[in-house]
Amino acid sequence: MMSEPLKVFVVTDHALLRAGMEAVLDTQRGRFRRVGHATALGADTAPWEGLQPDLVLIDLALDTAA
Repeated sequence: MMSEPLKVFVVTDHALLRAGMEAVLDTQRGRFRRVGHATALGADTAPWEGLQPDLVLIDLALDTAA
């Protein structure tokens, strides 16, 4: 029985890091499916709201001053 790929949302403000993470995810399309990305996290609402990802990859060094 084949299972659905995990839906992944990527959060980072570094374009090169985001591109690298998305490239790795794309090589594993049977296991992962990108559902979106964001460059910041909002205080009142998560940018992935409504997308229902299974996994959210968040950059721990995200610039929160923006």
